[in-house]
Amino acid sequence: MSKSLLSFLFLVLTGSFLYAQTTVKGVVTSSQEGVPLPGVSVAVKGTTTGTVTNAEGRYTLIVPRGQTVLVFSNIGFTRSEIDITNKTTVDVILQEESQVLNEVMVVGYGTVSKETHVGSSAQVKAIDIAKRPVSNALNALVGAAPGVQTIQSGGAPGSAPAIRVRGFGSISASNSALYVVDGVPFNMNTSSLNPDDIESINVLKDASTTAIYGSRGANGVILITTKKGKNNRNNLNFNASVGTISRGLPEYETVSAQEYYPLMWEVQRNTLQYGSLRIPQEVAGSIAAGQTTQYLGRNYTGIYDLLKYNPFNVANNQIVDANGVLNPNAQLLYPEDLNWVKAIQRGGQSRQNYNISYDGGANKSDYFASVGYTKEQGYLLKSDFERFTARVNMNTQPTQWFKTGLNLNGSYSRSNTDAGTGGTSFINPFYITRFMGPIYPVYKHDPATGAYVLDKDGNKVYDMGDSRPFSSGRHAVWENELNDRKEETGIIGGRAYATINILPSLKATSNISFDLQDRHRRT
Repeated sequence: MSKSLLSFLFLVLTGSFLYAQTTVKGVVTSSQEGVPLPGVSVAVKGTTTGTVTNAEGRYTLIVPRGQTVLVFSNIGFTRSEIDITNKTTVDVILQEESQVLNEVMVVGYGTVSKETHVGSSAQVKAIDIAKRPVSNALNALVGAAPGVQTIQSGGAPGSAPAIRVRGFGSISASNSALYVVDGVPFNMNTSSLNPDDIESINVLKDASTTAIYGSRGANGVILITTKKGKNNRNNLNFNASVGTISRGLPEYETVSAQEYYPLMWEVQRNTLQYGSLRIPQEVAGSIAAGQTTQYLGRNYTGIYDLLKYNPFNVANNQIVDANGVLNPNAQLLYPEDLNWVKAIQRGGQSRQNYNISYDGGANKSDYFASVGYTKEQGYLLKSDFERFTARVNMNTQPTQWFKTGLNLNGSYSRSNTDAGTGGTSFINPFYITRFMGPIYPVYKHDPATGAYVLDKDGNKVYDMGDSRPFSSGRHAVWENELNDRKEETGIIGGRAYATINILPSLKATSNISFDLQDRHRRT
């Protein structure tokens, strides 16, 4: 009797318990690609009851009576709370979390989060590029990518720095990294890329790059990813900036004309005193000053005869005395015309940039379009860069298993490159201005009055320095004015891809691309 009563009570309590619970099931997918999401946490709000989705994104959960809210959460996605009142099937679409997406690293085989990426790499994002007004996006890597060596040899407008990702691996072969734009190797001039169109620049530094790109990636890989549209919002952006260009580092101190003559007098005196002639110091000092022209039957010349120029208002043999002290009455005849650095740094020294973009998207498609204009006038004479760019980027996913996209871009640029990378050439302004003594004028002057010598049209005549001991007959300023190193470049490029989702963690992607360049150089 007692056993029958206990069994009856057990059945009643079990039925009441089951009646107080509800079974809810469904599928969790991603809003970006529509693929099922495994490992999503599904919990009853305010309780410890929960489960996770399986490999197909499916879940089944028994919800206690009185509970009406389920919480769905996963790393990289926005937390979602769903009301399940009177529902037994609840399918959920999770939105990607933009804050986490900003921490995604682009690598050779796709994208990974920074937290799970184990390779050696560095990343510069769009927000970092926007803070630096650069005409060539690669300049954003200067000082911003740890372990990456960047060398700015010239700094001409639109020029790119020399980048060494894995050091110097060869003496004769190239040490340059491989550039990849939107998944495709890029062999064009990087100045054709609009920095405002770039979402991120990722530098892959370890040896794994050779496993993806072969020997081309032996010196490292620089991945450039352009911007795409954002889902469920439309944005129209216009950016305009105008500024001036100045030196990053100040010019180092150099001697003046008043200091130069005593120093050169000391050089000649020491040569006479300590050289093979062994002339006594007092006599050597007088000879160097030009006050003694004969000694022990030999003729000598003073410091003026060696330098050939006297920018002062005193006689040639009265510039310095026998002790090398500058004549206190010596005044410069043309002090404003002895600065070769100032004469060569007569570029526009200005920069203006304008960019307009429009982007947006829906659940299954996104788009991005931009038009840009940049004009930069450099620091040196005849140094400028002008660029027009346009880009259209479209992506769509008509089904859960198929996604495709098209990226078209074009650019046209005009540049006039200075000779600042000419090594020890006489037309290299950096080289010449640092070797030119501060007593040599840029223009010709009347030796008595210091007045400028003018041509028949009233223009100043350049002093070619035929008697200068250094670079005689050459004039870096004039030759740079006469020389043209113009370059016009037009580039049209396109990239298209198709991705098929085979399994939740397996997909196949095919890419097709082209880059056409038309370059003309006129010198």
